[in-house]
Amino acid sequence: VLKEKRNETVKKVELLQAVGRENFTEMAARLFPWPDEETVRQARQDLRKAKWGKAKSPYFDFRQLKKIFEWRFGQYGLNWQVDGQEVSGNKLSVNKKGALNLGKETHFSLERTMTAVVHEIDTHVLRTENGRLQPLKVFQTGLPGYTETEEGLAVYRVNKLGLNILKVFIPQIR
Repeated sequence: VLKEKRNETVKKVELLQAVGRENFTEMAARLFPWPDEETVRQARQDLRKAKWGKAKSPYFDFRQLKKIFEWRFGQYGLNWQVDGQEVSGNKLSVNKKGALNLGKETHFSLERTMTAVVHEIDTHVLRTENGRLQPLKVFQTGLPGYTETEEGLAVYRVNKLGLNILKVFIPQIR
């Protein structure tokens, strides 16, 4: 496990060093391999079945989203912060330092807010917190290949919401 974690870390460093260079795509493929044909076929099938529609629900701004995310953290008894970022677009991410980063200009529909809570907090944050409680700290940062598994779990949980909005299909599009 430690050898695999070391190899994964080396690949990440090499990818960062390749930013802006000709070998960037090659280095990225070492860390994030192309999907197999069955995965691509299933993604295409999912996209063909999708019924695209614009959300008709109310939209929440940064201030409202911050309250919603803080409320969810409170439900779990977590002392995480919502940090406003000066970035363009509807940016949202979590870090392992106990913060959810959210663009100050973000506006999410109710459906998009629901997917954000389930994907980011109910999956990524809870996995991070669970890992923090383990005696082996590698569970906090993640075992080799955990990203694919965790993203898959997050996508699965979002799909269980039963929403039919673009955000749900982003993994297939990617």
